[in-house]
Parts: sequence; C-alpha cells; structure tokens
Amino acid sequence: VSVKDTTLPSVSVSRDLSKPAMGDTVTFTIKVFDNHVLSSVVVTFDGQSVPGIDLSADTFTVTVEGLGAGDHALVVTATDVSGNVRTTQSKFTVADTEAPVVTGSSDKEKYAVDEVPVIRWSASDNVEVTKAEAWLNETPVAYADGALLLPVTYEPGTYTLKVQVFDAAGNTAAAQCSFQIMPSTDVTCPVIESCGCLPDHWEVGSPAYILVTATDDSGSVMNPQTPTKQF
Repeated sequence: VSVKDTTLPSVSVSRDLSKPAMGDTVTFTIKVFDNHVLSSVVVTFDGQSVPGIDLSADTFTVTVEGLGAGDHALVVTATDVSGNVRTTQSKFTVADTEAPVVTGSSDKEKYAVDEVPVIRWSASDNVEVTKAEAWLNETPVAYADGALLLPVTYEPGTYTLKVQVFDAAGNTAAAQCSFQIMPSTDVTCPVIESCGCLPDHWEVGSPAYILVTATDDSGSVMNPQTPTKQF
C-alpha cells in the first residue's frame, strides 16, 4: 500500500529587530521542518538568492547588513521530496531618514550687464528628489523636469538664489549662492603692475614722484600716476 505524502513543510521566520532603521544589521531566524524529507530550501532577500543553506539543519540564520530605505522582504520556500511546497516571508519597511544633497554656485561673483549668469546647481537623494522650491531674491523660480527656469536678463544689482529640495519622506536640504550684475559691460578691474617713486631718496622740500603702472582689458587706465607732491 502506497500512501502519498500531502503534508506541506513547516516554515517559520522571525527577526531580531521589529522596526529596523537605515544602516542597521538584521538577523533572521528560520526554522524548517518536514514530516518526511526535504528536497530544497530556497531563501531570497529582496529577490536575491541567499547561498549556503544547510538542509540538514532544522534552524539556521540569515544576516543582512547595512539596510537601505524602502520595502524589504525575506522569502523562504521549502519543498519536500513529494513535491509539497511551503512559502513564508518576512516583510518590513525601513523609513528614509537621509536628507537630500543640494549644491548651488555661480561661475562668477560679478557679471556684466549684457551677460547671462551661469548658475550651477544639483540635487540628489538616496531614494528620489520629489520636489524643489527656489527663490531669486524674493521672487519664486519655477522648477520643471529637474531644471530651474531662471531669467535670461537681469537689472543691475545683487541677487541671491535659494534652493530647497525634498524627498518623499519629507527630508529636506537647502543651498544658496549670490552674484552681482554690474551696470556696465566692463567688470574686470585694472591690474597694478608696479608702484615706485622718484627719486629713491628724498630731500625735505624737494618734489617727489610716485609712479604707478597699470593695465586694463579695455586698453586704457585713468590716472595711472599721482601728481608731483612736495614733502
């Protein structure tokens, strides 16, 4: 007389942390039993196979280090030689507590009135940046498709761009940068090449000359030397 085995294997999964946090290490204790003989025990964590499962052991552990934010699942599937299958899983969610990273900078401190400022900014998150808010001085700046819609023309003055980004968990970060729009097209200061005096030794009551040599990208420099002065 042949009696067919229709009893499913018994599988239980427990873990040492009920609410794991980001970066935690969690250890699962797995117990597997069958009334006859097991043919396989397959363990996966987040869809990835966990190697080294010993079928001769009724109880074994699986340790996962450095948990990231999001949903996680450890799944155990036990099959006996009669083809009976039992699947048990342990699901949990790790809260995202990591703030986004945002940076902002201007290529220059001063721009000519006819220049378009070059503003560089970036934002990243361990999961996803879901929203960004920005202000140029007190004026809101639109944000679309990952880009800030900044003006292309500016009146002379000082401007500060402030950017604040958010992720789905409500974590936030902010950055800002400032720049000036000068009233002219020339924003490069003259360069003093040398400064000296004649004669090297002065006598009381004699005239002395203080000589300054300067250059400018415009090709001309106003008042390159001081007037003669008597000491």
